Amino acid sequence: MLITDVHAAQHRADPGWGADHSERCLWKVQAALNAGDLPSAWKYAFRLIFDSFAAAAVAVDADRRIWLFNEKSEEVFGYKQIDMIGQPLEKILIEPSSGLPDAENVEAAASAGTEDLHPGARELVGLRKDGTEFPVQATVSGYGSGREAIFAITLHGVSDEKQAEESFGKNEERLKYLLEGFSAAVVLEDLDGRIRFVNRRFEEWHGVSATEAIGKSSSEIHRAIVADAYSALDQQVLEKRQPCQCELPVPFADGEIHTVVVTKFPVFDDDGELVGLGVMGVDVSERRQVEKVSYQAKNMQAVGQLAGGAAHEFNNIFATILLNAELLQNPLGQDDKRLRKVVRAASWGSNLTRKLLAFSRRERLKPRVLNPCDLVEEIKESLSQMLGQAIDIEIERAFDLWPVLADPIRLEDALLELAANARDAMPFGGSFGIEMANVTLRADDEVARSSLSPGDYVVLTVRDTGFGIGENVIDRVFEPFFTTKNVGGGSGLGLSMVYGFTKESDGHVTIVSETGCGTTVKLYLPRGKGETDRAENDAITAEAWTS
Repeated sequence: MLITDVHAAQHRADPGWGADHSERCLWKVQAALNAGDLPSAWKYAFRLIFDSFAAAAVAVDADRRIWLFNEKSEEVFGYKQIDMIGQPLEKILIEPSSGLPDAENVEAAASAGTEDLHPGARELVGLRKDGTEFPVQATVSGYGSGREAIFAITLHGVSDEKQAEESFGKNEERLKYLLEGFSAAVVLEDLDGRIRFVNRRFEEWHGVSATEAIGKSSSEIHRAIVADAYSALDQQVLEKRQPCQCELPVPFADGEIHTVVVTKFPVFDDDGELVGLGVMGVDVSERRQVEKVSYQAKNMQAVGQLAGGAAHEFNNIFATILLNAELLQNPLGQDDKRLRKVVRAASWGSNLTRKLLAFSRRERLKPRVLNPCDLVEEIKESLSQMLGQAIDIEIERAFDLWPVLADPIRLEDALLELAANARDAMPFGGSFGIEMANVTLRADDEVARSSLSPGDYVVLTVRDTGFGIGENVIDRVFEPFFTTKNVGGGSGLGLSMVYGFTKESDGHVTIVSETGCGTTVKLYLPRGKGETDRAENDAITAEAWTS
């Protein structure tokens, strides 16, 4: 199916599609950008620019069937756009085959390996709806090759030229006004790479005004790595004479690195000569973050299902080993080193299966409304024994700290797991701290945008002054079975368990670290409603240490 058939179907399905061209196209461009549909955004943006031409202009496919028919063409020929889509070019031009390319010579050009589809100006005869004929000069620009070729034909009559000159400035200003409303950044460059136009979105992204940007090159505005990528994309567009696209990390004026999909396309004049390049940039940072979180969740769910099934079987085996080892120890009445090794190994294995069960969510949470300060105070002695005398412990809490809704046993496990990681990162001593604070997240907060619903949370910030985590592995620390420790030094399930606990508690966890600068982990837990039951929490805590 040719593109003309698709276009005609759109018109039949939506009769108003051809009316109120500029405003409707602008809305469609914006909707396509919001949906991440860049090909559609480009199609509608092309039609918007096409409709802004001061002269009559039509676009046809390789069979010379009309694909676009702009507003000026309606005035010149007397037809409505909706009636012309899919019609043969012969309906408005007498014997166009004498001056314009057709499917046969398009195929010949493709077979010859050339993409030069710009035959220049031709003298033809126009045919109005009322049957009158008039001389026109047709300027043709071709895009693509073979059966996929599209031709843009600009038609100038004797009376058109003066009117075109008078209205050119008005149409140019109108187009600029429409481009200012895009959520995408739009830039026009000349062949020397100098900027000739930027819209308001570009100014906001990069912290420069249009006055400051115009006349400068990419290297004068962007960092070297971004400017080099833009330069390489320019070369592709100039060689292929077709739009090219890439995805880049781009620093914005707010200091953050944003992921931007950049599309560059050639800009031709009425004679088919290349006069510059157009640029459209779409910020897809939030979309990529959502995709990343979704991928991680699916990955952990799949591994969790596998781990959970195995953990149940191993748990039964270790329970049998521990029971028999204890039975053997009592009758002997003496300290048997071999039995102690068996008990220690079986206990380690049992603890590992417990982590597997927690990670796989086979071990159901028992959330309670609890005071996080009380819980941290209760495990402070255990933290001191685990960390040793060389590591200082600092506990900070906010005034009027809210209660949280969480499983106390699993929260203790998460804090002790983070403390164990901190201890391993500070073999020569250092500082370990837990800070508790209230926070109310809004819809526009970064954490809320990525993973949490707006509302009240208590944040437990766990920090250390250890070795830190390298940039090359920081994104993988929550993956199951991933560890930076030596063989036998860790199971790789600790942080996965912490991640699973916070997610199952309708919370979130973040980690910030840098080699040599320590690590900071933040646990976001939902605010608990109602009064805490201290006695009940004490009983649960006691159960955790005796089980």
